[in-house]
Amino acid sequence: MSALTIQNHLQYNTTMVSNDFIDRYIAEASGEFVKVYLCLLRHQTDPAGVSISMLADCLNHTEKDVIRALKYWEKMQLIRLTYGDGKQLSGITLLDVSPESESIQPASAPPATQSSPSSTRPEQEAAVSLMAPSVPDGSQPAPPAPSVSIDQLKGDEEFSQLLYIAEQYIGATLSRRDCDIFANLYGGLHMSFELLEYLIESCVSAGHMSVRYMEAVALNWHKSQITTVEKAKAYSAMYRKDEYAVLKAFGLSSRNPGAAEHTMMDKWFSEYGFSLDIVLEACNRTIAATHKPSFDYANKILAEWYKKGVKSQNDIKAADEKRRAAKPEGKTAPVSKSNKFHNFEQRTYDYDALLQQINANQ
Repeated sequence: MSALTIQNHLQYNTTMVSNDFIDRYIAEASGEFVKVYLCLLRHQTDPAGVSISMLADCLNHTEKDVIRALKYWEKMQLIRLTYGDGKQLSGITLLDVSPESESIQPASAPPATQSSPSSTRPEQEAAVSLMAPSVPDGSQPAPPAPSVSIDQLKGDEEFSQLLYIAEQYIGATLSRRDCDIFANLYGGLHMSFELLEYLIESCVSAGHMSVRYMEAVALNWHKSQITTVEKAKAYSAMYRKDEYAVLKAFGLSSRNPGAAEHTMMDKWFSEYGFSLDIVLEACNRTIAATHKPSFDYANKILAEWYKKGVKSQNDIKAADEKRRAAKPEGKTAPVSKSNKFHNFEQRTYDYDALLQQINANQ
């Protein structure tokens, strides 16, 4: 295909966009984030300034979407956010898109809430002033409904920050289902921002990037009445002790658990919600049946108990009795197997009766 010719009939009233921004950032950024950045360029010289709500109305976004976009461009070091009293956003400074800027990389951890002015990029003279947005500071009580969706938390800046942190740790954009999961944990179960932040950090540090896995851990915490980061850390320490108790039951206390073993035990304690005594019972039965440590065998036992709704030792006894009752009474005679030396129908003579008959004929 031949090259296309682009003619310029533009008027003077234009917004300048750096070629470096187009070449280096647009391909990797979300289209919604690009729109917010272009609006910032458009309004950087407006004497009245802009607000989050104005940007949201201009782009048909939610205020949460605008804030997430601003956080993204701050991470890319194209803007710098400043905050006033009450940690409310008060200003945005556009930074130069220099040719030496690095390629976009996913962040390994979220940036701090208060932006630092230590960036090495030269700043543009014009900063976008920001009127105080009508966004709650997160201190309002959570909705009382037992199940909450993201739509019910629109305008909650603290929850928006939680979603942003989750995306930075996971390294991917959250789906609607993922957002609803966090919404229910935050607004429905009333788990605090700090506790959920620690939940995300600890799960990702252990190699678990699935939001469904995080939900399972959070529900287990909720059931165990863990409401603070301190309690969660103590629970995590106890969980590590449970892991080593399993290794000891298998006679493997001289080493650390492998990755696959850790994942399996994580499922037993977090996803299945079993207590240590039930897991140890499965380990003891594994040793009795196989005479060797086998995580796979123990996993089959625990998976079966989970399907049957086992929660205690009494439930295990009830399941054992039910299984024994289902077995047929009595033992059937063993059936002889055919082979090349024993492959014909056997005679069924009564040798005592034959002996009596021979004696009678004599």
